[in-house]
Amino acid sequence: GNKGIWRRFLSETTGNVETTSTKNNITIFPVPAQNFITIKAPQKSEIDISNINGQIITTVFSESAEVSIDIGNLSSGVYIIKAKTDKEIKVNKFIKQ
Repeated sequence: GNKGIWRRFLSETTGNVETTSTKNNITIFPVPAQNFITIKAPQKSEIDISNINGQIITTVFSESAEVSIDIGNLSSGVYIIKAKTDKEIKVNKFIKQ
């Protein structure tokens, strides 16, 4: 299921209807994660990982369709990952085990 996933297309804030194409989906896995979290996006993206208080811990700029981020150094707990492309922003919670 999609529990805990919020998806807001840029068209909701910009009025540009073209940006709602479902071909632009961002996927984040695995959840929960242990050492790496992988983000799949159809184009280059900017990825922020924040703690539950909203403090950004790391930012990764990906030029490829798939990027794995090493989270082995994070303490166990709940984190927020935000992946942004030109067409979509996806925010998801993930648990570091």
